Amino acid sequence: MNKFAQKLGLTLILLLVIILVVAYAGKRMIESSSVYEIARLELQKQHGVKPSDLSVSFLSPYKFSEGNSAGLADFVLCDESVCYQINAQKKSGEWQISTAKK
Repeated sequence: MNKFAQKLGLTLILLLVIILVVAYAGKRMIESSSVYEIARLELQKQHGVKPSDLSVSFLSPYKFSEGNSAGLADFVLCDESVCYQINAQKKSGEWQISTAKK
């Protein structure tokens, strides 16, 4: 194997590791936030889904930012059969789910 192929292989492996670390960190960040619990309860109200069956989809795209009084969260919660897109905003310190749809 030539040096170019080795460098390309190592670069691709490094890129994959970075993507997996960022995805895992984002999942943990969302799961440790209050909007995660609020979204699970909202899905229980709207769709009758058990909150304990829902988890953040590992490789789905997400946006998450949170301050003391404002924030934005867009992520996907899935159970065994279906996924739900969650869109939430934090205004005046309170999270509000604006969309929770399949």
